[in-house]
Amino acid sequence: MLAVAIAALFAVACAGRGPALRGDVYRDPAQGWTIGVPAGAWQRAKAEGADLALLRADGAAMSVTSRCDGADAPPAMLARQLRPDRATRPRDKMKKLEIAGAPTRRQRFETERDGRRLHITTLTRVAPPCIQDFVLVAPEAADDAESVFDAWAKSFEPGSGP
Repeated sequence: MLAVAIAALFAVACAGRGPALRGDVYRDPAQGWTIGVPAGAWQRAKAEGADLALLRADGAAMSVTSRCDGADAPPAMLARQLRPDRATRPRDKMKKLEIAGAPTRRQRFETERDGRRLHITTLTRVAPPCIQDFVLVAPEAADDAESVFDAWAKSFEPGSGP
């Protein structure tokens, strides 16, 4: 599943600002959740399956996907579905944290693609019936991408969705 997200983030195409983006805040039209858009060089992009994807000129890309299909499984189990493949090396152990009051699991990986070393960070937030997956794919040289990603994910606010 994450392999698809990585491919989609690498195949992003610039998108016009849709009605869900107001200034520096994105509001999901179906579920009502909001998330800030980082300042600076981040541009809205299209990525297959993502509710919101952002891309920076240095190749760093991040996305959030939210689904409310009633899935109710432990956060660690759901997070493991985002592990890219066996060639991807974990950078550390899965960590527990909270985003907007819901249990969240953080995973960090590194891999190579087209001769470039990439860092991948995933966050899986579980607040039944909804699950949000946040994904960052960044070149190793994009030093600040992970701190921007962390702040971005923490700006998530649940809506009155399904």
